[in-house]
Amino acid sequence: MPTFNLHTIYIVYTIPSQPICSGAQAARDAQGSASSVEDQVLVLQTLSQAQLANGSPKQALDSANLARDLSREQDDFLGEAVSLLRIAGAQVRGVQGGVRLGDLESALSAASDAQELFREVGDPLAEAGAAGLVVRLQRERQDLSAARLAAETARALLRQTGELAREVAALLLSSQIASLELASGAQPGGGSTAREFYEGKGRNKVLAKAKEAVTLSKRLGSENLMAIARVAHARAKVSNGLLEEAMTEIKEVLPVLVACGDKRAQGSAKMLQANLSVLQGQPDLATAKEAMVAMLKRFPSEWGRVAMIFRF
Repeated sequence: MPTFNLHTIYIVYTIPSQPICSGAQAARDAQGSASSVEDQVLVLQTLSQAQLANGSPKQALDSANLARDLSREQDDFLGEAVSLLRIAGAQVRGVQGGVRLGDLESALSAASDAQELFREVGDPLAEAGAAGLVVRLQRERQDLSAARLAAETARALLRQTGELAREVAALLLSSQIASLELASGAQPGGGSTAREFYEGKGRNKVLAKAKEAVTLSKRLGSENLMAIARVAHARAKVSNGLLEEAMTEIKEVLPVLVACGDKRAQGSAKMLQANLSVLQGQPDLATAKEAMVAMLKRFPSEWGRVAMIFRF
């Protein structure tokens, strides 16, 4: 079953990585001189993706670099673009894991190059995927304005493809990044671009995006995705000072998320509910503690990030 979340525009399927990795490696080892370059590139790309999922970013990077080089030799722009995405993914995973494979700048460069190549070959779905990776990288770099623009690009591309589920996910991602930018713009030292977004029409834009995500998610008939969209809508209401409406929405949507078994979204909703209680002058410490404990169980090394989340 697909799992929707706000941190990626992809629909992620849980597939054991070790069998895929072993199979791809066996295919690579079995390839001889008679194998076409196209087949070699495909196997290397699959191997790189499996190695990354299996927790081996250095091996994934080596496979992706070889696939890219082979693609360039054949002027295979599509193969090169896919390989560049694999390179970017391996580099950013390596940075997060403390492995010196490059840095965010080189990962961003690879992802941006891939996006441009996908545009040249006329593949909007793949281009949107590359734009989604750019969003993640720009967010890691703390450039929320660039991340928001990349998310808006991904959404626009997905609208062309008719991929409604992915379009809604991209719209939610755009709304989430814009909310973070608003929060940054509201703080001293948040940056001139974020401040301009906050003082301009940023709050209205965030509210409109979230409302549209709720409307589109209803067409999909997914209770889980609709509930996530409503959490984003509640967050946008907070940014616009509509605290009572936001609290009402959160209280309505939490039972749905519980029924769906979406613990990550539940944690996000409870954290927002706790923040709302503080803003309304009635701190709900029990909800705040429950939300923080739940998040730290899922992400035990994220004390600093949880502390950052628990404020506007």
